[in-house]
Amino acid sequence: MVKTELYFGRKTNSSIRDACGCCWVDEVSDGLISEFLSDLVSPRFPGFTVLHGQGYWQGKPENCFVVVILHEDKPTDNNMLNDIIGYYKKTYYQDTVLRVDSEVNANFI
Repeated sequence: MVKTELYFGRKTNSSIRDACGCCWVDEVSDGLISEFLSDLVSPRFPGFTVLHGQGYWQGKPENCFVVVILHEDKPTDNNMLNDIIGYYKKTYYQDTVLRVDSEVNANFI
């Protein structure tokens, strides 16, 4: 089993429309994150954890969120993870998304 952590920055490199569609913002809002998780992550991985926090990118503080997914080490899972990362980078004008993969022994008890 693999644990993948995806670190998403919320600051954008360009203004984007908020989830309501009524205003332009320079940070990915809670509403946009909720849509992203519902539309992109949930259909591919029905179980995951989301953590919210603050990180640093290029020496500057930035709000972020981390998606933690336990999954099998299969090419299809890897492709789905790369699709999620690619969509977020393109849609929210991100330079990068940090992906950390670790082999784990995990069991639901």
